Amino acid sequence: MRAAWCVLTLGLALVNPVNASPAGSDNQITDNVIASVHASGPRQWLARMSHAIKEVNYQGVLVFGNDRLWHTMAISHAMVDGVEYEKISHLTGHPREIIRVGQDVSCTHPDDQALRMYDQTANLLSGIDPDLPALGSYYQIRQARSERIAGRDALQIQVVPNDTFRFGQNLWLDKETGLLLRSDLVDQSRQVIERYQFAEIRIGQSIPSTEFDAPPDSHQYVSHLGASAATALIQHQQDWYPDWVPPGFTRSTESDATAGAALLYSDGLSAFTLFVDQVEQDSMPDMSRRWGATAAVVRHQRAGERRMRITVVGELPMATAKRIALSVRYAGNHPISER
Repeated sequence: MRAAWCVLTLGLALVNPVNASPAGSDNQITDNVIASVHASGPRQWLARMSHAIKEVNYQGVLVFGNDRLWHTMAISHAMVDGVEYEKISHLTGHPREIIRVGQDVSCTHPDDQALRMYDQTANLLSGIDPDLPALGSYYQIRQARSERIAGRDALQIQVVPNDTFRFGQNLWLDKETGLLLRSDLVDQSRQVIERYQFAEIRIGQSIPSTEFDAPPDSHQYVSHLGASAATALIQHQQDWYPDWVPPGFTRSTESDATAGAALLYSDGLSAFTLFVDQVEQDSMPDMSRRWGATAAVVRHQRAGERRMRITVVGELPMATAKRIALSVRYAGNHPISER
């Protein structure tokens, strides 16, 4: 999410040091297992993709962007002894690098942009659970034409929403491994809003573990929200809630957003975050803005003497984000009013 003033930064828990054996030493076995999976229908292809994203070794150059801005990143991924290794290096803009070993994330960057771009890339590479309940209730899955992506034969899978409250996706999967090579987020008219695509990729090669060594000036990110703070935050947030969310969206995560509270809602494919924080009189006005696929809506309410800012940020149609923001209610003892 690109708005610096309302970014929710989620840390990841530290894990024990991983085995230092060469990354990819067991990759040939993994590739053979994945290649043996029979993928006939679109759900079977999605299942194959979800395995390939986690288990296949690959290195490549990925482009990400929309009609206003493009980024280029180099990505390396390997699986060894059940642990994922991943490195993302930004080739445009400020030099930034993110290295993940299991759930241990280290970043080298001049500002907070690296984590936001890491979250965006991780969302792409996380795949789609073919057993996700929302797929059957709120989306249709279609198998479409084949194309060549990054010099490899790829099959297109379309994920089409049944309503206007969420975006759809077009996915291109490598025919040999099932790996995701391209992903387009599309609107109701099937126009591309945002795209990830490999420009070049090498699949199945052994990658040495030294490729994933974090530089000495990198920073580790861990969750800063302890159990007692989380309990207090949940109690605080119970006073504020959206009276309407799109069908299929459920609350999945609470976190500290420095100045207030935040709730993450998702249907498994689309997601949005609701921020609630107290502000002074001279805070920003009500507004609606879009950055690529991300919509942000800000409005204000009064609860007694407190002036609260309601912010909804997510990869949703603007009309959906506005409807959610306008539905937010205060369930406490004080009457509420606009502004």
